[in-house]
Amino acid sequence: MDRSHRGIAMVLAGSLAVAAAVSLTGCSGGGSASVGGSGSSESSVNELGYQVHAMHMADPETILPPFASGTPELTTLYTFAYQHPEVLSYMPCTCGCGPMGHMSNWNCYVKGIDANGVVTFDPHATVCLICQEITADVIASWQRGSPLTEIRDLIDASYPGVQTPTEYPGKT
Repeated sequence: MDRSHRGIAMVLAGSLAVAAAVSLTGCSGGGSASVGGSGSSESSVNELGYQVHAMHMADPETILPPFASGTPELTTLYTFAYQHPEVLSYMPCTCGCGPMGHMSNWNCYVKGIDANGVVTFDPHATVCLICQEITADVIASWQRGSPLTEIRDLIDASYPGVQTPTEYPGKT
Protein backbone atom coordinates (compact mmCIF):
# COMPACT_ATOMS: atom_id res chain seq x y z
CA MET A 1 0.00 0.00 0.00
CA ASP A 2 2.94 2.37 -0.56
CA ARG A 3 0.94 4.13 -3.31
CA SER A 4 -1.91 4.82 -0.87
CA HIS A 5 0.30 6.44 1.72
CA ARG A 6 2.09 8.54 -0.92
CA GLY A 7 -1.19 9.79 -2.40
CA ILE A 8 -2.72 10.68 0.92
CA ALA A 9 0.51 12.38 2.03
CA MET A 10 0.45 14.49 -1.15
CA VAL A 11 -3.13 15.54 -0.44
CA LEU A 12 -2.30 16.49 3.12
CA ALA A 13 0.72 18.50 2.07
CA GLY A 14 -1.34 20.53 -0.38
CA SER A 15 -4.51 20.80 1.69
CA LEU A 16 -3.49 22.64 4.83
CA ALA A 17 -5.79 25.54 4.04
CA VAL A 18 -8.77 23.23 3.57
CA ALA A 19 -8.03 21.36 6.80
CA ALA A 20 -7.63 24.61 8.70
CA ALA A 21 -10.94 25.92 7.42
CA VAL A 22 -12.72 22.70 8.33
CA SER A 23 -11.20 22.54 11.80
CA LEU A 24 -12.92 25.81 12.59
CA THR A 25 -16.36 24.29 11.91
CA GLY A 26 -16.23 21.36 14.36
CA CYS A 27 -18.29 18.18 14.09
CA SER A 28 -22.00 17.44 14.11
CA GLY A 29 -23.73 14.40 15.48
CA GLY A 30 -25.57 13.22 12.36
CA GLY A 31 -24.99 11.99 8.84
CA SER A 32 -26.67 15.09 7.43
CA ALA A 33 -25.81 18.69 7.96
CA SER A 34 -28.73 21.09 7.92
CA VAL A 35 -27.73 24.29 6.23
CA GLY A 36 -29.48 27.21 4.63
CA GLY A 37 -28.61 27.16 0.95
CA SER A 38 -30.26 29.39 -1.60
CA GLY A 39 -31.84 26.61 -3.64
CA SER A 40 -30.86 28.46 -6.82
CA SER A 41 -30.77 26.44 -10.02
CA GLU A 42 -28.18 28.66 -11.70
CA SER A 43 -24.68 27.48 -12.57
CA SER A 44 -21.40 29.31 -12.30
CA VAL A 45 -17.71 28.71 -12.96
CA ASN A 46 -15.20 28.38 -10.13
CA GLU A 47 -11.71 29.89 -9.92
CA LEU A 48 -10.22 27.15 -12.14
CA GLY A 49 -12.91 27.43 -14.79
CA TYR A 50 -14.79 24.26 -13.80
CA GLN A 51 -18.56 24.29 -14.01
CA VAL A 52 -20.17 24.47 -10.59
CA HIS A 53 -23.64 22.97 -10.58
CA ALA A 54 -25.81 24.87 -8.11
CA MET A 55 -28.10 21.88 -7.64
CA HIS A 56 -25.15 20.06 -6.05
CA MET A 57 -23.60 22.90 -4.05
CA ALA A 58 -23.41 22.44 -0.31
CA ASP A 59 -23.84 25.42 1.92
CA PRO A 60 -20.37 26.60 2.99
CA GLU A 61 -21.42 26.22 6.65
CA THR A 62 -21.73 22.42 6.24
CA ILE A 63 -20.33 20.50 9.20
CA LEU A 64 -18.86 17.03 8.80
CA PRO A 65 -20.36 14.18 10.82
CA PRO A 66 -18.00 12.34 13.20
CA PHE A 67 -17.39 9.41 10.83
CA ALA A 68 -16.15 11.83 8.14
CA SER A 69 -13.82 13.73 10.44
CA GLY A 70 -12.20 10.94 12.43
CA THR A 71 -8.74 11.68 10.99
CA PRO A 72 -7.17 14.67 9.22
CA GLU A 73 -7.02 12.59 6.02
CA LEU A 74 -10.75 11.78 6.10
CA THR A 75 -11.55 15.41 6.91
CA THR A 76 -9.60 16.52 3.84
CA LEU A 77 -11.19 13.93 1.53
CA TYR A 78 -14.78 14.47 2.73
CA THR A 79 -14.40 18.25 2.65
CA PHE A 80 -13.11 18.16 -0.92
CA ALA A 81 -15.98 15.86 -1.90
CA TYR A 82 -18.78 18.09 -0.67
CA GLN A 83 -17.08 21.29 -1.80
CA HIS A 84 -16.16 20.03 -5.29
CA PRO A 85 -18.86 17.83 -6.80
CA GLU A 86 -18.01 19.50 -10.13
CA VAL A 87 -14.73 17.56 -9.97
CA LEU A 88 -15.48 14.25 -8.21
CA SER A 89 -18.80 13.66 -9.99
CA TYR A 90 -16.75 13.10 -13.17
CA MET A 91 -14.37 10.62 -11.53
CA PRO A 92 -15.28 6.93 -11.50
CA CYS A 93 -14.74 4.56 -8.62
CA THR A 94 -13.49 1.00 -9.12
CA CYS A 95 -14.03 -0.44 -5.64
CA GLY A 96 -17.22 -2.24 -6.63
CA CYS A 97 -19.64 0.34 -5.21
CA GLY A 98 -21.72 0.67 -8.40
CA PRO A 99 -24.33 -1.85 -7.15
CA MET A 100 -24.77 0.41 -4.08
CA GLY A 101 -26.12 3.07 -6.45
CA HIS A 102 -22.90 5.04 -6.70
CA MET A 103 -22.51 6.87 -10.02
CA SER A 104 -19.04 8.33 -9.31
CA ASN A 105 -16.34 8.70 -6.65
CA TRP A 106 -18.35 11.65 -5.30
CA ASN A 107 -21.08 9.24 -4.16
CA CYS A 108 -18.56 7.38 -1.98
CA TYR A 109 -18.61 10.48 0.24
CA VAL A 110 -21.90 12.23 -0.43
CA LYS A 111 -25.31 10.61 -0.87
CA GLY A 112 -26.74 13.90 -2.00
CA ILE A 113 -27.20 17.61 -1.51
CA ASP A 114 -30.78 18.81 -1.57
CA ALA A 115 -32.09 22.06 -3.06
CA ASN A 116 -31.52 23.83 0.27
CA GLY A 117 -27.86 22.80 0.43
CA VAL A 118 -28.41 20.08 3.04
CA VAL A 119 -25.70 17.44 2.65
CA THR A 120 -26.31 13.76 3.36
CA PHE A 121 -22.94 12.06 3.74
CA ASP A 122 -22.15 8.43 2.92
CA PRO A 123 -19.82 6.60 5.33
CA HIS A 124 -18.58 4.22 2.59
CA ALA A 125 -15.27 6.03 1.95
CA THR A 126 -14.27 5.79 5.61
CA VAL A 127 -13.52 2.09 5.16
CA CYS A 128 -12.52 1.94 1.49
CA LEU A 129 -8.89 2.65 0.63
CA ILE A 130 -9.59 2.52 -3.11
CA CYS A 131 -12.08 5.38 -2.80
CA GLN A 132 -9.60 7.34 -0.70
CA GLU A 133 -6.70 6.72 -3.12
CA ILE A 134 -8.75 7.84 -6.12
CA THR A 135 -9.81 11.02 -4.34
CA ALA A 136 -6.25 11.74 -3.16
CA ASP A 137 -5.00 11.44 -6.75
CA VAL A 138 -7.81 13.67 -7.99
CA ILE A 139 -7.04 16.33 -5.38
CA ALA A 140 -3.33 16.31 -6.19
CA SER A 141 -4.02 16.78 -9.92
CA TRP A 142 -6.74 19.37 -9.30
CA GLN A 143 -4.41 21.40 -7.07
CA ARG A 144 -1.84 21.46 -9.88
CA GLY A 145 -4.53 22.96 -12.13
CA SER A 146 -4.98 19.92 -14.37
CA PRO A 147 -8.13 20.00 -16.53
CA LEU A 148 -10.93 17.59 -15.68
CA THR A 149 -10.35 15.50 -18.80
CA GLU A 150 -6.68 15.00 -17.87
CA ILE A 151 -7.60 14.07 -14.29
CA ARG A 152 -10.23 11.62 -15.54
CA ASP A 153 -7.77 10.03 -17.97
CA LEU A 154 -5.28 9.61 -15.10
CA ILE A 155 -7.91 7.91 -12.93
CA ASP A 156 -9.02 5.66 -15.80
CA ALA A 157 -5.40 4.58 -16.42
CA SER A 158 -4.45 4.21 -12.75
CA TYR A 159 -7.48 2.31 -11.48
CA PRO A 160 -8.43 -0.53 -13.84
CA GLY A 161 -11.49 -2.60 -13.16
CA VAL A 162 -15.23 -2.21 -13.24
CA GLN A 163 -16.05 1.47 -12.95
CA THR A 164 -19.12 3.22 -11.70
CA PRO A 165 -21.23 4.52 -14.64
CA THR A 166 -19.59 7.95 -14.50
CA GLU A 167 -20.07 10.60 -17.18
CA TYR A 168 -16.88 11.78 -18.89
CA PRO A 169 -16.24 15.53 -18.42
CA GLY A 170 -17.50 17.67 -21.29
CA LYS A 171 -20.05 15.13 -22.52
CA THR A 172 -23.75 15.69 -22.05
